[in-house]
Amino acid sequence: MSTGRSWSRQKGEIDAYNAFLSAYQSRSSYHGFSERGYRLTNFFPTLNNRHTSGTIEPDFSLYDGETLILAEVKQGKNIEPRDIDQAEKLDNVTLDAAEEYMGKVDIGRFGLSGEVYSVEPLIYYDGIDSAYMEKCRNEWENCRKRLVELEKHCPVLGREGDRRLQLLAGSFGSQELTEWIEYGIKMSETPRVTVSMTDSLEIESIAVSICNIWGQRAVSESIRVDVSQLRTHFNYRSLEPGRVQSAFKLIDELGAGDHIKKRELEFKPKHMPEILNIETSVSQRSGNGRRDGELGEFV
Repeated sequence: MSTGRSWSRQKGEIDAYNAFLSAYQSRSSYHGFSERGYRLTNFFPTLNNRHTSGTIEPDFSLYDGETLILAEVKQGKNIEPRDIDQAEKLDNVTLDAAEEYMGKVDIGRFGLSGEVYSVEPLIYYDGIDSAYMEKCRNEWENCRKRLVELEKHCPVLGREGDRRLQLLAGSFGSQELTEWIEYGIKMSETPRVTVSMTDSLEIESIAVSICNIWGQRAVSESIRVDVSQLRTHFNYRSLEPGRVQSAFKLIDELGAGDHIKKRELEFKPKHMPEILNIETSVSQRSGNGRRDGELGEFV
């Protein structure tokens, strides 16, 4: 992703996550991940592939009782060298590492065993479709070289036509999975907000999440939220107390809440205008760099 703390870039990243996840329970199709028996087991999980690549941090993991899908999601359309590195690490996840990870997930709530017979990595680009892919292969040399390297490690998915999640390059180890994603999954025109923070848990995205989830409840009475509540609500990696406290401080500085204690924030009805305007306020404060990949590196 691009550097800097621009809210527009963070919002683009969050939108890409939610676009991808709209194919989890596909509202207009029986071909969504959940309809195929997959369960979304975690956001931003950590796998310890200690004998090969060390720590692996995909964006999402999906599991159907036999196969573990590890998904990396990108906004925009640029294929970056770091994307290839991430795909290679995902491709090297061993069955032992996958089962160790599943042992730490409360998979019993889905009625699944936790046994893993295959690991399937994928990378999804929210700004790529088949027309872009054709130009990438045939017109843009740098793009073609990176794509060839990328698809050695995992299939490439994009958003095609009338909002279909579709396989655009490479293939899965499973022929059945390849054919299913080649057919495509209908995506929502207005994706539900399932994920509200970036994978690196930037302060701005945490602050916006807090205001949207807790702040908007303070219509007629005060609402308090503390660090422990936030960490319980979000099962995200690395949501350290320090990050949460920095988000509390930012909310206080923007007038959308009161940082009353080191680990506690209070919203009052008087804060509602600033709470509802939090994205604009954060955007003005953090600066508006372009979204990563917005113009396309190879165009």
